Amino acid sequence: MIRIVCCALVLVACRTVAASAGDCCDRCGCESACRKVCRAVRETKKVPKVTYSCQCEDFCVPGPSDHSVVCDECGNKKHVYTQTCAHMRTRKKLVKHETVEEVPSHKWIVETVCDACAAKFGDGATPQAGGALGVQTFPATPTSYIENAGLTAQLRRMLQPAFGQK
Repeated sequence: MIRIVCCALVLVACRTVAASAGDCCDRCGCESACRKVCRAVRETKKVPKVTYSCQCEDFCVPGPSDHSVVCDECGNKKHVYTQTCAHMRTRKKLVKHETVEEVPSHKWIVETVCDACAAKFGDGATPQAGGALGVQTFPATPTSYIENAGLTAQLRRMLQPAFGQK
């Protein structure tokens, strides 16, 4: 029962947000014949890059020790180990280097523009330096349709276990 109430509240909240979205132009603020367009915005992403390298390290491996037994004045035996030799070896160690690269990318945003701004800026695209438009724009799919389709599917998945129906 709590799930049904929560689902209903989510549905009402999404409807309220969709209804409160104004139809005024994001560019000039006028409310005449506005439409939604997709606009690509240039940005830079910080992408971690990992590289590996090898580093040589020298170390010594001790050889066999000479074992001798020494007796003191009281007749107690004492074991004495003396090092004879050692061999040098080299091992390679893996070294990890992490750097951050800035990579150019873009993201798509939905903008509401009037016909005048669409004609001036090319369907809502931001003019780049020198007046050239470096982005593509496409008419946006009505967001209410996408939100309703997603909410319907989500509501169906949540209610299916409660009622046992598809």
